[in-house]
Amino acid sequence: ADGTADRASALDRLARRKRKAVEDEDFDLAARIKRREVSLSMQPEPPKSGELERLLLEKAEAVAAEQYDRAAALRKRQCTLEAAWGSFEASAFSRAASLAADGQGRSRVLQAVVETNHVAGLAGSVDDCVWDKVHQELRVKAKVQSR
Repeated sequence: ADGTADRASALDRLARRKRKAVEDEDFDLAARIKRREVSLSMQPEPPKSGELERLLLEKAEAVAAEQYDRAAALRKRQCTLEAAWGSFEASAFSRAASLAADGQGRSRVLQAVVETNHVAGLAGSVDDCVWDKVHQELRVKAKVQSR
């Protein structure tokens, strides 16, 4: 699924959980879920998979056909897509660094790894030293990507 569908699905799940929390009068949970909804809706989305590659191919074809006005327009779109990727990557690295910085975030990362890759027993094999290094490297990458 693409990023837009994943985001819509996640927002839908959060909305259902928030309604349930309100029905149960668990307003603290409803407030936390609302903050997650806002945060998720504000996160940058990556360009669609393959879009940049397709655009580069179109631009090369336009140049080969001496359609320079079209090539110039495609170049502008390329710059926009590359900037969007940079913004998305900076956000992703920043969020990953935040997760790596605390125990609860670490657990969420490990749980996601276990769920997606079926890696059993990983949580017990990663110590704080590794997490500190991961956190530092991700912070550096987030700073580089945001420039």
